[in-house]
Amino acid sequence: MMALNEIEEHLELQANSQNEKHILASIILIAEEHNGSAYIDYIKTHPLTAKIPLPSLYRGLNVLIEQKKIYHIGRERSGVYALSDDDITL
Repeated sequence: MMALNEIEEHLELQANSQNEKHILASIILIAEEHNGSAYIDYIKTHPLTAKIPLPSLYRGLNVLIEQKKIYHIGRERSGVYALSDDDITL
């Protein structure tokens, strides 16, 4: 089993904020349960992200999209996200 810092290095998350790391982890966990998709309602209420203010949550999602760690599925307001790399697992 990898140590947390090894996982962060493997996923190139050293420069990401704690919120961004929690958002990515929640998407990984949610996507595993929902056929590869993470719906915004589940992300907002996930234990790792429930206390993140909505502006920070959406900013974190945008950062992860820019870094190509996740991507948005569907139309602009669909609220569905998926992992960009199938190798991303916890």
